[in-house]
Amino acid sequence: MALSPDEKWLHIRIAADDYTGWIDRGQHLAISEATYRILCAQQLPFVVEAASRLHQPQTGASQWLCRGSYLPFLAGPGLLGPDVPPWQWEAPFSPSPQTLSQKTLRHWAESYQYSPYLWGGKSPWGIDCSGFTQMVFRMSGFTLWRDARQQATQGQEIPIKEAQTGDLAFLPAREKWCTWA
Repeated sequence: MALSPDEKWLHIRIAADDYTGWIDRGQHLAISEATYRILCAQQLPFVVEAASRLHQPQTGASQWLCRGSYLPFLAGPGLLGPDVPPWQWEAPFSPSPQTLSQKTLRHWAESYQYSPYLWGGKSPWGIDCSGFTQMVFRMSGFTLWRDARQQATQGQEIPIKEAQTGDLAFLPAREKWCTWA
């Protein structure tokens, strides 16, 4: 991790897909290596609504979370450590990703209908093509890498005539790698 020059942002690497990016420093919670391993071994619950609010009654803090956000504090009481106060969550959540099927893929894909395009986005507030495929598959129980060129290396190529719901098409670019899913 690295801090921005103004010390407001942290540069992180996301465990689920090894992708790097910046987050507000207030959204970061340091955990032990043992806790990290426990969380990585579990199917974590996640947010199902487009946006839901998380409350911390002792401090009055709150945080907006969007569809697909993992909820590690629901994985077990005290799992994140004794110094982490309990959070209240009153919105619907999925206890774990669902089984990969055409039905679940279609359900999660349709849940992003009317979400605006945003390069680098992966939320209902703004999403790009590979963020869309990554989130739809994540909530259906299958892990895809973040970028289209990475996703194109997963799975196997099939003839277009055999394509079904859930199959991904990758369009070639002028560069040597695919940039659209």
